[in-house]
Amino acid sequence: MASSDTMTLGANAQEQLRSYARRLNNLLDQRDEIATDTKELMKEVKNDGFEAKVLREVAKRMRADQAEREEFEAKVALYTHAIQGELFDDTRVTISANGMNPIETTTGAIKRAAERMDA
Repeated sequence: MASSDTMTLGANAQEQLRSYARRLNNLLDQRDEIATDTKELMKEVKNDGFEAKVLREVAKRMRADQAEREEFEAKVALYTHAIQGELFDDTRVTISANGMNPIETTTGAIKRAAERMDA
């Protein structure tokens, strides 16, 4: 490999690198602006008495696919039940997978079904 003293780039490669550098700098500037705007919005949310953390989670869930959201909610309920036991047996969940019709159940029923499968 040639040393950096003797390595040169053609005019096309130099211009391409300059273009990439300009585009990257523009994107980084936009990212910084978005971060600033997001911080300001979260301050407004807090000042109006809402919880920014909860709003972020709601926005995240709104962006997710409905099936993914339902699967995630079912897993959260299952994990919560597994960790905290009978307290969450009455938690209602809707499970939907692979385009099948959604099934309404409780975390307790899911736990019992899992126990039967393990037996």
